[in-house]
Amino acid sequence: TAAQLVVPATASDAHKALRASFGGRYTVAVSAATQKFLNFIVEDRTCVFRWRYSRVYAVGFRALCDAFLRGSCRTAADEVATRAALCVGLGLDQAAVWADAASLCEEAAGLDRQQLLATEEFRQIAAAQGSLKYTYTFGVGLVMLMRAVGETELSPPPRTVTSGITAWCTALDLRFATRLASDYTRPLSIDGIGRFDFYSESGLEDASLVSIGQEGSF
Repeated sequence: TAAQLVVPATASDAHKALRASFGGRYTVAVSAATQKFLNFIVEDRTCVFRWRYSRVYAVGFRALCDAFLRGSCRTAADEVATRAALCVGLGLDQAAVWADAASLCEEAAGLDRQQLLATEEFRQIAAAQGSLKYTYTFGVGLVMLMRAVGETELSPPPRTVTSGITAWCTALDLRFATRLASDYTRPLSIDGIGRFDFYSESGLEDASLVSIGQEGSF
């Protein structure tokens, strides 16, 4: 239940709670490839001091789980259990996260950039005045929403043109445009699963086309 959820202070705390939630089935349910993904998400979240949850993070979290867990878990039951365990490890209410991701994506449908930036979710982000800490997962969510409202020039174009990422980060007073642009152009790759892909229905490129060694970036 939500009352039992504990926000981890360290990656070790997160992994301990994650493993415990499997009730002894961790080594059976989690493949080596899945473990790499879990390690990445846990580190991405716990390395940020004073991290704050947002529905943008929820969009990225759901997208990454859909892609990498579906692509690596041995069975559908293992995928369900692993999603739940990862949420427990991070102190997140899974039902709330999935509902938040769905609701924000529904809100974005049919809007343009300015309309979405004017919503309460993004007004709160802008109100943080640059104090919002960057995580890879948040970046995925932000780019997913950029695409949802029709942004096409996301990566850094010729210097005479402002990229979508730069424009959004400026509008929201987010001080990590360079890092986000770099991550967007270098998709997260995990050996044995594949590379994240915003344009694929599965969320992954063909694993045979992936050059391993790019973990930690889009």
